[in-house]
Amino acid sequence: MKKPLAVFALACVILAQAASAQASAKHFRSSHEHFREYTAMASDLFLSADDPAEKNTLGLLAASSSFYAERAYLVMQLTDILENMIDPSDVAYVEKRIQDIKEFVLEVIRSEIKRVGDLTMSQNNPDIKKVGNLIVNELRVFERNTGNL
Repeated sequence: MKKPLAVFALACVILAQAASAQASAKHFRSSHEHFREYTAMASDLFLSADDPAEKNTLGLLAASSSFYAERAYLVMQLTDILENMIDPSDVAYVEKRIQDIKEFVLEVIRSEIKRVGDLTMSQNNPDIKKVGNLIVNELRVFERNTGNL
């Protein structure tokens, strides 16, 4: 009678671990998609702006968002690979690479959040503020999710 309960409990643990790993890949996929959307928004505003200072700001916002879209994509791919690995030595290798990326991202992202936040808050154009705030919020989400790896 206890054996089926133990098998059920083991299955629950395995499913919970798989679900949490999949959630992390899904989180990074979401960040990647959001950053791409915000890059497009900043680029569209760039094309319609006349003021050189606004164009410069929008170019920087688009570049920052595009840059972090690529980082989110990289982390998403690695977490997805990790979720599908079986061999313990392969798992350890990918986990090490993910930890290296985690350390790198966390080392530089706080200054990026401050830089984009300061740039956004200094703007008078409400559309630029909106895009900048969206990017800052997504940077914070990306930072939190990366910290949870």
